[in-house]
Amino acid sequence: GGTRNPEGYIEQMPLVALIPENNLSITTAALPKFLFYLPVANEIRDIEFLLYDESDKLIYETIVSVSSTAGMFNVDLAEAEGLDPLQLNQNYHWYFSIMADDRAQDLSVDGWTRRVDLTEWVQGQSSNSNLTLQLESATPLEQARLLYQEAQLWHDAAVILENLQQTEPDNQSAVEEWDNLVQTVNL
Repeated sequence: GGTRNPEGYIEQMPLVALIPENNLSITTAALPKFLFYLPVANEIRDIEFLLYDESDKLIYETIVSVSSTAGMFNVDLAEAEGLDPLQLNQNYHWYFSIMADDRAQDLSVDGWTRRVDLTEWVQGQSSNSNLTLQLESATPLEQARLLYQEAQLWHDAAVILENLQQTEPDNQSAVEEWDNLVQTVNL
């Protein structure tokens, strides 16, 4: 299908959820952070994030005003007051929308997330029996590489690298690792 450029958006780059192609983000975080790329707009806009549990019950909702500039944006559930940790091995469906005056014109993406136990997950995903120990002693850059290359924990690796880019914007190794990471899921 085609995409449209709704009124008020002046850039061709669309709204993008930074998730694997299968639309399921596996994470070890009890309260994960979700990453998005926002297109540039003509004015400040509101975004909405909704999170539903497996029984389709709304467990979290937020609306936030954001600038008109393009760039990375995150929804960090660790900052949500009163939100209980996500249950292990449960699927959660989320929706992220840039709200328009006419809600039928919203730019939206959605996906799924599942929280897993790191030790159990690594045992089932990697032939490297020392991976959990390696992760404990690795630098953040090494952790990210191990997480997505050996443990298939793309989501956790993306959050680590996004944090590195925020705290160390001149770290060329982090930029290169980010490029490698997003290429693994064709972003």
